[in-house]
Amino acid sequence: MKLTSVRVSHFKAVEDSGLLQLGPLTAFVGYNGTGKSSLLEACEFFQTYALHGLDAAVQPWFGFEHLLWQGTPPANGRPVTSSFRARCKSSLEEEF
Repeated sequence: MKLTSVRVSHFKAVEDSGLLQLGPLTAFVGYNGTGKSSLLEACEFFQTYALHGLDAAVQPWFGFEHLLWQGTPPANGRPVTSSFRARCKSSLEEEF
């Protein structure tokens, strides 16, 4: 199975990554503090969550408060939520 695209929002340093298309070799380039590592950590979090559950996924960060984006809260007063969306293809080229 191959990860072909990902979108991360409100996770650590990432407000909204937009849809990122991933190829066989993908490089993230940018200034310090812009979320390059956070994108990879979001993928790690999602993998751990899918394989071992929520408690195991949160444990390395010592709680949700260390995972949520710390930017300006929305003007509408609603709570900020984190999301992760991924698209994968299997070796049979079936999309999930």
